[in-house]
Amino acid sequence: AQAILSQAARYPTGRSSWHPHSFSPSLMAAVDIKVELNPKDDVALRDDKSEKSTRRGWGLTCRRRAARDVEECEPAGYSSLVLQGRSIAASKDQALYQSMAWWSRAESFGGARVFVLAPRGPDGNLEYNVHMQKLLAYVVSQMHEHVVEQAKPYAVVWLQLGDHRISLLSSLIFSRSLHSSFSKNLEAAHVVHPSWGLRFMRLAIWPFAGEELWERFHSHERLQFLEPYMSVATLALPKDIFQYDEFLDKDAERMLDEAAGSSAPPEA
Repeated sequence: AQAILSQAARYPTGRSSWHPHSFSPSLMAAVDIKVELNPKDDVALRDDKSEKSTRRGWGLTCRRRAARDVEECEPAGYSSLVLQGRSIAASKDQALYQSMAWWSRAESFGGARVFVLAPRGPDGNLEYNVHMQKLLAYVVSQMHEHVVEQAKPYAVVWLQLGDHRISLLSSLIFSRSLHSSFSKNLEAAHVVHPSWGLRFMRLAIWPFAGEELWERFHSHERLQFLEPYMSVATLALPKDIFQYDEFLDKDAERMLDEAAGSSAPPEA
């Protein structure tokens, strides 16, 4: 508004001495202008949708443009990703992928529906070679209706089981192929049993990342640390996930005992 008034002050105070076309294009683009002129003034007005002009009384009012809604964006390749995932869901491998990715009965305490991702082989085989590109395509196809079509909030629990199974480059390429609704409607991502790679990544970005990232990106060493955010019992986790959690506890106890034994003074 101050910029407009300063430009208007450069002209004489006569009623028809200036009009909205006198303003610079950059200024006109920054604000919406409403100009009211006396009916007796002979001022030519353009028929331009970017300007709102009437011929009633003398006056000048300015208002900022209303903030635009975030435009939903569907990158090239997203549709093919969904179709690939749906073809997997209709194939003989459906049961395998259902055991690695599913909508749980849980809702976060913030009201977001929770999706679980647990890449591993049949019977909890951690050595199984998971095709992550196919798995992520399946994940997108399962989440599409809730996240994109219904535009509802969601949270993700990613059970890494000590292995993230995807390179940084591949994860960046995948993220760029996602519909913008996945970012817009994400409440939080919770990584459980994080890999060492993820631990180092979080440590590396800690000095630079803002609070918004840490509010939406959590890492938990054990399942019990999910409890402040959601009920673990409603995640419908298979038995092998809990067994892995117990294995980590026992392994941690063993290492503590070994460390205590090595630090004990030798007997006389």
